[in-house]
This record gives sequence, C-alpha cells and structure tokens, in this order.
Amino acid sequence: LLVRLGQTEEIEILHNVRGSPAYNMFMENIGRLIQLRGQQDVYTGGLDPDVDGEYAYAWWDDTGQELYHAATLMPNYVHDEQCASKKRHIGNDFVRIVWNDSGAPYRFDTPHRIPIR
Repeated sequence: LLVRLGQTEEIEILHNVRGSPAYNMFMENIGRLIQLRGQQDVYTGGLDPDVDGEYAYAWWDDTGQELYHAATLMPNYVHDEQCASKKRHIGNDFVRIVWNDSGAPYRFDTPHRIPIR
C-alpha cells in the first residue's frame, strides 16, 4: 500500500493508481513486474487481469514464489467507490507492506479497518 501526502483514510490509500519514484524503486527491488494475462510460470495470487489489472509484482526462485497485491497496479472503478475489488485481495493478505510518503506517522490501525471479503 502507498500512503501519499495528506492521506489518512483507507479509501484514499486504496484509490492510488500510481506510485512515487521512491515507491516504484522499492517495488522494483522486491520483485519483477509481470503481465498477468496468460501467466503460466508464476503464481498470480488470485488476480484476474480482466478485473484486477494487467500487471503485478512477483518474486520467485527455484523453491518459492511471492506475488504482491499492489493497489497502485489495480484499477479503480466508478461503480466501486469503496474499492471492494482491491480489498478482496489486500484484505485477505497476512502481510501488508506500507510505503508511507505522507510526511506524517502512519496509523497502524488503518490496514486493520480493511475488511476481509
């Protein structure tokens, strides 16, 4: 999750569709940008390219794989003002990485308010 300047609410955070330069560099260092459509070699983490966006960051080696549910790569929909399509993935993740570009301390209860669907 990316928290931009002035963002304090989950919906503001989930609506981000672009990262800052520092956030993008961080994402490039934890994984590779993969195309989800037709992906056969890497676990896609339940992401559907027709709903959840065309790309995701993933890391893998010979023994394991990680797929990052990056809200910034998932589209926003006019009919989904509460970002339920993003929450259904992020809300079920056991680990959340929060990149805080807000300039203020991050409220750690923020991700706990994202309901699991």
